[in-house]
Amino acid sequence: MFLIALLLCSLFIAAPLQARADELDLPSALQLARERNPAAGTIEESLHQAELLIDKAWAILLPRLNLDGNLTRNEREIALDFGELTAALSQLSGDPAPAASSRTVIQELWGRHAGLNASISLFNARSLPLLRYAYLNKDATAGQAGRSLETLLFAVSSAYRQAYASGELIEAARENEKNAQAFHRQAIALTSAGQGTRIDVLRAESLALSASRDLADSSDGNATALSALAALLDLDTSPTTLAMPAKPVLELPDETSAIDRALDQRSDLRSASMQVSLAGYLTQETWMKWAPNVDLTYAWAWDSATGFSGEHDTWRIILGASWQLFDGGLRSAELAERESALRVARNQHRQLYLSVREEVRKAWLEVKKRERHVGLAEKQLELATENHRLVHLQYEVGLATSLEVSDAAAKLASARTGVILERLQRDLAVLALGTAMGRQEG
Repeated sequence: MFLIALLLCSLFIAAPLQARADELDLPSALQLARERNPAAGTIEESLHQAELLIDKAWAILLPRLNLDGNLTRNEREIALDFGELTAALSQLSGDPAPAASSRTVIQELWGRHAGLNASISLFNARSLPLLRYAYLNKDATAGQAGRSLETLLFAVSSAYRQAYASGELIEAARENEKNAQAFHRQAIALTSAGQGTRIDVLRAESLALSASRDLADSSDGNATALSALAALLDLDTSPTTLAMPAKPVLELPDETSAIDRALDQRSDLRSASMQVSLAGYLTQETWMKWAPNVDLTYAWAWDSATGFSGEHDTWRIILGASWQLFDGGLRSAELAERESALRVARNQHRQLYLSVREEVRKAWLEVKKRERHVGLAEKQLELATENHRLVHLQYEVGLATSLEVSDAAAKLASARTGVILERLQRDLAVLALGTAMGRQEG
């Protein structure tokens, strides 16, 4: 018996623990979005690509190695025998000494060649602006990525709160259905006792049907909201239980402080400022194309034919310079294009600056409006609850009609829904203000 009791106790304890383990909370949802959402993966890849651009910029100054080789079938072998030439010269000079044969192959029938070429740029004026561009571009990309992540987490937090609020709407709909069914039973009882009419029963039955319909609609809305949340988290199945999210809080004294913080913290605004500098670096890079380039090259080659030197391999070191004086106007056109891009970047930065100020100002006003609406909705719920209670009491003693009961029930249902929706809108407005200021959820 003791073992059975112990087993039952463990089951009762494990059940709520398992329920809590299956429950999804907001921090976990935000972490899942960071790990699983494809947009988060795209953000990471954009940062990786920005780092690779630095490697590409350094490649201009780093050494370059080339290895080549070939096997060639020539039309014929070409060789010179300097021994015959020496003998002829000896006869002309009257020296009868025989000359040794000295045959030199200039071109083999099957020629083989291998080569190694190493070069490094000693002076390339384009390298400095390109390196500065690459390093600053990494920071600018990080700013853009940060803003994209803020937007993603805002979407997840909003979807989570909407899904949780849809669950609260189900509970409110159940309570409304419970009240409607109680009214229906009460109307039937009063009619049976001769204190009501058939109209009262029909009105109560209609109210109960409407409440059941609202409950079904709320359940469908909850399923839709959970499905949207699951899509953001890249989950195959929707979560079943959501923990209550904490109320979002922003401690700011006034609208001006919110705007100042946004202008200081918004990563996309900093990125837009960097884009102006990046456009300037590209303009400098175009100017540097008019400067000469200086390279140092080491070349080694091996040929199967020794030629006149009698050696198979040769090497040389080359200090070379190149200066393109005219390219058909390509650099001039590119310079004009990049100067235009610089002006566009300045305009875009200014436009974003103005947009951020306006976005924060509107978000601040929206928060104030929603806080005011929440207070009114809570007061309306308090009044509707008391009105519903008093009308029911009057209906029981015959001092109120079924129409008044239906009206009171409808107002109570609307007030319950209104409080949930207004609180949700208030929370979403606070989140939107935080995102507009550059705050990242989680």
